[in-house]
Amino acid sequence: ARLSLRRPDGAAVRAPARAVARFETPDGLRAPDLIAFEDGPEGAQAEIGLTAARRGVWRLRWAWLTIPGPLGLVERCPRIPIDAAIRVIPNIRLIRSGQIDVTVRSALYGVKENALVGDGSDFHQLREWKPGMDTRSIDWKRSAARRALVAKETRAERNHQVVLALDNGYTLREEIEGLPKIDHQITAALACAWAAVLGGDRIGLLAFDARPRLYLPPEPGRAAFTRLRAATADLAYRSVESNH
Repeated sequence: ARLSLRRPDGAAVRAPARAVARFETPDGLRAPDLIAFEDGPEGAQAEIGLTAARRGVWRLRWAWLTIPGPLGLVERCPRIPIDAAIRVIPNIRLIRSGQIDVTVRSALYGVKENALVGDGSDFHQLREWKPGMDTRSIDWKRSAARRALVAKETRAERNHQVVLALDNGYTLREEIEGLPKIDHQITAALACAWAAVLGGDRIGLLAFDARPRLYLPPEPGRAAFTRLRAATADLAYRSVESNH
């Protein structure tokens, strides 16, 4: 993030000599203890390297400037309002690593295509029945009309309505490997959502604790996955009992 100093009228100001800033950071963000200012094209500016420690929407509200006096005997410490919202969303690097893509696309378009024939209920086509085929696939009415055995071929269903339900009660606050259970649950849900998007399904999200907190209706496409991922930042860590 970048911080610029300006006057109340919006005019840029130069960086005071040896001026540094301290920030009041929320629990979910980490910032350096001291940040130095430099003069830039838009006046005094400082680069802030923020590290996300928790998922959520976190606000930087105040910054304290430390400006030494001319003789170094006193310091001025004005407080500057910032009120900037930082959205921390889950890391999906492992989800987008390619393993899910290869598995789903191989099942849909690769050498495993034949394994899906007959596993679903969506009608695909009629074909002549031959010895060795499953007798349960015979369409007796059409076979009687044609006076020859005809088999009905089906395929796995597509375009499902997939709604991911997340329990966000107090039991999900327990940490595993430094992260609350709810964050592990969200990562698993995003992996399922990504696989569903690749398979042509519609994905939605429901999050609840004592009452429903968030609902996204099922929508198709990768844009729906992006909206779902962004919405998980709004799930606060709650300490209430879940009401299933």
